Amino acid sequence: MDGVWVEGKKDREVWIGGEGGKKNREVAQKEEEEEEEEEEEEEEEEEEEEVEEEEEEEVEEEEEEEEEEEEEEEEEEEEEEEEEEEEEEEEGEREREKLWEEEEEKEEEEEEEEEEEEEEEEEEEEEEEEEEEEEEE
Repeated sequence: MDGVWVEGKKDREVWIGGEGGKKNREVAQKEEEEEEEEEEEEEEEEEEEEVEEEEEEEVEEEEEEEEEEEEEEEEEEEEEEEEEEEEEEEEGEREREKLWEEEEEKEEEEEEEEEEEEEEEEEEEEEEEEEEEEEEE
């Protein structure tokens, strides 16, 4: 505010020049105080807004971190489930192979037994035939 205080009527100082022209000093002081209060309030509001914004940013960052952690946990769980499924499949495959081998072994043993029985029967038949031939002679 460019201006000067000068002696006015009734021993009061008056503001001359600058913004507002002539003013009573008390009125001017009140206005100045009001302006200062308004500026302080605005500064306080701005500071509060900044604090709120910072808090919101912190909350957002925390939420993002939590989401990332949850996603990582989900991915780990999925990987573990996949590994378990693979292990179960491999175990099942091994069991099937084992059962199949056991079945094959049983079949082979049965075939061998059958062959042995057939050979024994053939030998017995040959012996009987030989005995019959000897008896006939």
